[in-house]
Amino acid sequence: MSMVIPDIEAAVIAFLLDDQDLADVVADRIYPELPAKVVYPCVTVRVISGRGASSPRWLEAATLSISGWGHHSAAGARRDARDACEYAVAAMAGLANTTSLDAVICGPLATLAHGGVPAQVSPGVTNPRFITDVSLTYHPAPAGS
Repeated sequence: MSMVIPDIEAAVIAFLLDDQDLADVVADRIYPELPAKVVYPCVTVRVISGRGASSPRWLEAATLSISGWGHHSAAGARRDARDACEYAVAAMAGLANTTSLDAVICGPLATLAHGGVPAQVSPGVTNPRFITDVSLTYHPAPAGS
């Protein structure tokens, strides 16, 4: 029987959607990419690199970019973006050694980079964004778990 490598973006998003502290900041606005009609503040979770960490392919390593976004015209938007990112990264600390959807996330997680950068979301519109890159390893959950 073939092992399917889990969708780690979906697994992390599902985990983050259950975190009450993060929900207090962004509600359920956690996405793999910004939707066309986005409401701020929000968080995006994107895989930016990955590789097989074992052979045969079972254990995987991935780097995810966790971004907190604020609205360009809102008062306190930079703080909103920073808070969204910080709460998401804090919640991810609880992800180590857990199962989310069909992925077992192995610990510990490593924070690789952190910073605030403006991001152009459409021509002439730049929103505040804070980014943290997180590295983790994961593998498929055993059948029936």
